[in-house]
Amino acid sequence: MGVTKIDVDDGEAAREMRNLGAAIAEESMNAAPHEVNALRRRSAALERMAERYERGEFDAAVAAWGRRKTCLGFAPLEQHEQDRP
Repeated sequence: MGVTKIDVDDGEAAREMRNLGAAIAEESMNAAPHEVNALRRRSAALERMAERYERGEFDAAVAAWGRRKTCLGFAPLEQHEQDRP
């Protein structure tokens, strides 16, 4: 790992340390790229799931879950929707 000198906003660095639970600034500066990359991976996965939803890939699974919940004694979804204001 190399050493790099950068100027960082003190307030943002302090917030980053709190958000990441870092004890020292170096720890949070090393964790930040990992957090950004993980956020991008989660965002891409969510986008892929939304595309699959739009194609109807989850319809069969949702229907099967509804049937299973009914067999287990849970109230049907329609009943819950009636309870909404």
